[in-house]
This record gives sequence, structure tokens and C-alpha cells, in this order.
Amino acid sequence: MRHIENQRATITNIVILIVSAILGFIVEKKFSPDLFPLSLLLVILGVYGAITTAKLYERHQFAQARLDHWYKHIDKLHPDAQILHLRDISDAEHRKQYPRIAKLRLHRLWIILHVAIALLGIVVTIVIL
Repeated sequence: MRHIENQRATITNIVILIVSAILGFIVEKKFSPDLFPLSLLLVILGVYGAITTAKLYERHQFAQARLDHWYKHIDKLHPDAQILHLRDISDAEHRKQYPRIAKLRLHRLWIILHVAIALLGIVVTIVIL
């Protein structure tokens, strides 16, 4: 799962770097109409980032589901270890300490960032036209 998060971070960093360069170039050229393809590229990068983030979240959930099955199996084999019980206690303590923010899913924040990039591309496209 760490590898999946590293992939998400790398993709997001690359998208932000490219978007920043494109935006700087567009602004420097004063939103010239011949930069229309670059403004569309902003939209494409934003959509790509959002879809990739969603896919990586799906892979993360897949890995977490496997872990959950392993935890259940280990708990059956060694009930005195109380792995699931301890996990539930820890989860409850965390939710109590951070009641509001614990409900917010991190992948949604990353998707919102990429959607914002796509929307920025749309706005830049409208300004260019």
C-alpha cells in the first residue's frame, strides 16, 4: 500500500509540475489564441490525475481487503491474540480523537485537486477563446 501511495504522490507531483509550466507559459504569452492546445492539455492532465487517483485508491482498497482476510484468518488461528479486537479499539479511539476529519476520505481530497486542475484548464480555455 505504501507503493500505491508513492505512485499517487509521484503522478500528482508530475501533473502539478507540468500544469505549473503550462500555466506560466500561457500567462507569459498573454493568453494567446494559438495556446489553445495547451489549455486543453490542462484539462486532460486534470482528468487523467483524477482517474489515476481513483484507480490507485481502488488498488489500495484491494490490498486492504486482502489484509482484512489475513487478519480474520490469524484471529481464528490465534484467538487469544485478539488482533481484530485490538484493531477495533484503536479505530474507535482514533475516531473519538478526530471525529470530523476521520470521516473525510483522503483520496477524495486528491481527486478534488485534480478536478480543480481540469476546471482551471476549462477556465483558461474560455479566456483564450
